[in-house]
Amino acid sequence: HIVGGVASVPIGTQEGLRSKGREDLLPLPDSKVVLMEGAADNLPDEAAHTAAQKICDHVSSLTAGDLLIVLISGGGSALLPAPVPSVTLQEKQSVTRLLAARGATITELNTVRKNLSTLKGGKLALTARPAQVISLILSDIVGDPLDLIASGPTVPDSSTPQDAINVIHKYDIQDDIPLSVWSYLTRQYQRKNTKDQDFSHVQNVLVGSNSIAVGAAKVCAEKLGYRTLVHSTCLQGEARTVGEMYATMATLLVNVFNSRDRIVEKSLFNSLLQKYGVDGACLRSVLQVAVEAEGQRKPVCVISAGETTVTLRGDGKGGRNQEMALATAVAMSRDANLRYQSHTQVVFMSAGTDGQDGPTDAAGALADPGQVTRADEQGLAATEFLENNDAYNFYKSTDGGQGLVTTGLTGTNVMDIQILTVCGQRDSNL
Repeated sequence: HIVGGVASVPIGTQEGLRSKGREDLLPLPDSKVVLMEGAADNLPDEAAHTAAQKICDHVSSLTAGDLLIVLISGGGSALLPAPVPSVTLQEKQSVTRLLAARGATITELNTVRKNLSTLKGGKLALTARPAQVISLILSDIVGDPLDLIASGPTVPDSSTPQDAINVIHKYDIQDDIPLSVWSYLTRQYQRKNTKDQDFSHVQNVLVGSNSIAVGAAKVCAEKLGYRTLVHSTCLQGEARTVGEMYATMATLLVNVFNSRDRIVEKSLFNSLLQKYGVDGACLRSVLQVAVEAEGQRKPVCVISAGETTVTLRGDGKGGRNQEMALATAVAMSRDANLRYQSHTQVVFMSAGTDGQDGPTDAAGALADPGQVTRADEQGLAATEFLENNDAYNFYKSTDGGQGLVTTGLTGTNVMDIQILTVCGQRDSNL
């Protein structure tokens, strides 16, 4: 009984699905759902703006006898740009870019986006009244806060313009943003949020999260013979720092497989605990699993998921997953315990579950202790690529591009997943 619909999807979605033989996921030629592509490089653009306007027109015409089904996933913020009338799309986009370059979290970005939007922060659902609304949501944010996923177009918003002003002050960009944005927020700073408005016509349902993806990865790894541990489903922080943490964790695991030097173990344990803030109970579990795996002659697999951030320092190309992988490779290359051992095999991967990491065609990348040395032999300085935020071009040029994880668009988005594997020499066939 579908009478009409609009789907705002990333540029390349249709071509990507066809190239993967998944035409079954596309609307049929006679479908009443219009598919509109936009948000090049995962940034709001005029094409996405046109789609958002069409959605708004469609929703605002609904009546009490209608049912609106809304499908929401990560990337929805860029695909539903509908700035307030006094702010242009370009002006709103410039604020988002400034905040992202300063390392603002997804929560902070969405707080600003919602308060500059006519559809985000529950306003899409309010526009649909008096129709009934059912929203099916895929979470791409740590902790699954429904009001922040795609900036919560159908979820009551607890943030206010003052919260957006606080984010702007935090990153000291108030003198850099367009005057129209600052004027609007300061005029609206006493405006209340949408949380106290009537949302009784709306039902929001979480249908997917990174916990589900991690659980599936764990089952798969165990079927392959790995002793597996879930480290975290709430991974956050600067991608480089998290990469260094994984290199340290790799050294801790390798130490167990190579005669277990207790002094080295204590030093690494304390570093992970104090420098990187890894939970002590989790670290003890990691050690226990590694010891048991070594005794059983099995490899170890540590799985994490979440979403990190990148502070831009250069003008290279990449995404947070490729940046994390390169930071891990650089840190591994500086650790003699990893570089000069031949009894274990270490591989780290970080990738986006949506198949696209930043404005690239890769989902993420792989890292290993010898990667930087192999790059050096090709005349590629890994640290220079890292400093320039140019992880994509590093991986594309190193080892014939084999370090890039390229899946194409997956049709889902439940944040990123990280996998660290350590195999003893007798397990290297895995």
